[in-house]
Amino acid sequence: MRVLLTTESYLPYLSGVTVSVDALARGLGALGHDVLVLAPRPAPGSAPEPVGTPGPEPGYAWLPSYQAPIVAPPGYR
Repeated sequence: MRVLLTTESYLPYLSGVTVSVDALARGLGALGHDVLVLAPRPAPGSAPEPVGTPGPEPGYAWLPSYQAPIVAPPGYR
């Protein structure tokens, strides 16, 4: 089966979401599924690195990354 996993963050950024998505992708790949992860593009010079989850590395499709604006509340110094 072909599976597309979409996420708002992925490796090399480490969080519970990224580790869970990677584990799910590799687990499905180990069962014979064709897995593609759709996520924002990592920063230049960085690339996904394994986090210790067994299984084949999934395919990747990158979206343009975005930088959320940083806005301070009025009166904040």
